[in-house]
Amino acid sequence: MSFKIYENIGMFGNSGMKTKSLFIQRKNYDELYPSSKDPTFPVPIDFRNGKYQKYGLIDLKKQYLIPDSAYLKDLAGTDGKIYALNFVCDAYKDFLFYMNTKGTIKMMEDGERLKKQMSAKKGWKNADKDYDSLKQGLYDAFIDSFLTIEYRAKIKNFQGFMDVFLNFYLNFMTSDIPITYTGMMQSSFSDPRHSGLCIHLEEGDLDSDYEKFDKYINNRNFKEYATAAAAFGFMLDKNVPWRLVANITSPKMMAYMGNYMNLYTLPRQGILELTTTPYLSNGSTHAHSYYIDEYGNGFTDEHTAPGNPNKHHGHNIVDYKIIPDGTPKSNDPSTGIGPHIHTLPVPLVKWNLADFYEEYFYRTHDLDLESIRDMMFDFYKRYVDFRPYDTLPQPCKTIKNKDELGKTNFALLPIAISKIYKDDITKEQYDAEYNELFWYKIYFLIRMREVRANTTSGKITNALAKIENLYLNIDKETSMGYINDYLKQYY
Repeated sequence: MSFKIYENIGMFGNSGMKTKSLFIQRKNYDELYPSSKDPTFPVPIDFRNGKYQKYGLIDLKKQYLIPDSAYLKDLAGTDGKIYALNFVCDAYKDFLFYMNTKGTIKMMEDGERLKKQMSAKKGWKNADKDYDSLKQGLYDAFIDSFLTIEYRAKIKNFQGFMDVFLNFYLNFMTSDIPITYTGMMQSSFSDPRHSGLCIHLEEGDLDSDYEKFDKYINNRNFKEYATAAAAFGFMLDKNVPWRLVANITSPKMMAYMGNYMNLYTLPRQGILELTTTPYLSNGSTHAHSYYIDEYGNGFTDEHTAPGNPNKHHGHNIVDYKIIPDGTPKSNDPSTGIGPHIHTLPVPLVKWNLADFYEEYFYRTHDLDLESIRDMMFDFYKRYVDFRPYDTLPQPCKTIKNKDELGKTNFALLPIAISKIYKDDITKEQYDAEYNELFWYKIYFLIRMREVRANTTSGKITNALAKIENLYLNIDKETSMGYINDYLKQYY
């Protein structure tokens, strides 16, 4: 029996095709994907579907995210060169072991398409690097394409630079290049791999359907591969079948997540129960405050014996067990205590997806303000270093005079050239002159441009007044919360 499911069918879709031809090819691809015909085939994730387009990059409140790199781990067999979130790496390691042992035994020979030793080729993609590239592209577009002599003449200081730049970005920018981190994650510049939840098992062409169909879709081994992935908590990307995507709502993947979340969310301090054995002749008991790490190791505070200020004691904690330091079998004259016991039950831990997002990710809007502020300072300093002054010609003047015979002659004065120097600005001056409220308003205007908000100048003015009122009369967190909630109506 051939490993192929269909002998006389091929797929050739790619984005270079004409729209109608591409539509037909992609429709055929969808119809031949096994889950469309086989209800037992694991359901894939479809990043082309708007519902899942930002999977792993947006939380339950529609807030955009990037992973905290502290929770990255290198993938098995990659020599520390390819990374994913720690629990994803653990699931992948078990999946890889299965596929490279029992999994391949179950498969038929397919010319080493799926029946082969698998290994990760790509994992987490660093969003910081992509964001830096976007900012560089934005700066280049501004400097090289927009700054005519007319606009350069207006830049004498940072305020002039900001006025010209915002005019460029808000009114003249024709392409959708985002300027904020949130804007990037919301745009087509984001990548599923930014989430740290994805692993690629091939270096294949993401745009071409030929390889996807030949190696995976039209392969009788495909179901074994997809079923094994699901068994370890992964979904396959429908349009990139060599991409494993951690299914963070599957019981199996949540178990891998729980190995870490159970540690991260354990209570780290509290009050111990009272001693179960009175330690003074009057039968008094006492309790300690305790402080532990995620593994249950730590210490208690010092407790002073009643009426004996010079006699005190504390305890070490090892794996949730209170070590009776300074509590011998008989009363200790240095501490004023006799033998006694404290208990510290291992706490029950409960966590949910909201806790997971809170632990593993940063909200991009929390990074945006500082990012914009630093970016504009950097842009201006680079511009001043590149062009510390502009040479601008003054309008020519025509003069007339009469010669000895009384004839009137006309002449042009030589063109005058003036130099317009830019004012430098230090970081201290910059932070003092352009306060946080100023940047909250700039941020709002930029984000409105990024989401292509269809609104009026009156509504924008009202929103800016609301932002200022909340910032000045309540707090900056409430003001930023208003900005983000206001923007959600446009996406």
